[in-house]
Amino acid sequence: MIEELYSRQQELQLNVPDSVTIVGCGGIGFWAATYAAMSGVSCLFLFDDDTLEESNRNRLPVCSSSLNRPKVDVTADFIRALRPDCTIIPIKEKLDGIFLDVQIDVCYSFI
Repeated sequence: MIEELYSRQQELQLNVPDSVTIVGCGGIGFWAATYAAMSGVSCLFLFDDDTLEESNRNRLPVCSSSLNRPKVDVTADFIRALRPDCTIIPIKEKLDGIFLDVQIDVCYSFI
């Protein structure tokens, strides 16, 4: 089924990366992560230390039960509902300091 799902990308010989790091899961990051997963990216690293607030809901297709939850968890749950085969690593931190150093190492190991 996965092969059929991404047959179009294969026909077009698109070079879809194995992993993508998304920094921020708000109005832009949420959609960037979703579209990356829907394009066939098999592993997503999500970084955001913020929680979902009512003011975020005008840009995101989430229900009120998502309020006050970490944005990385809300984004991960949404994507898992669409792509259960996608590995999602939600990190409730800013991407700086030691997290940045580790993520750079992890990203290079996927290349």
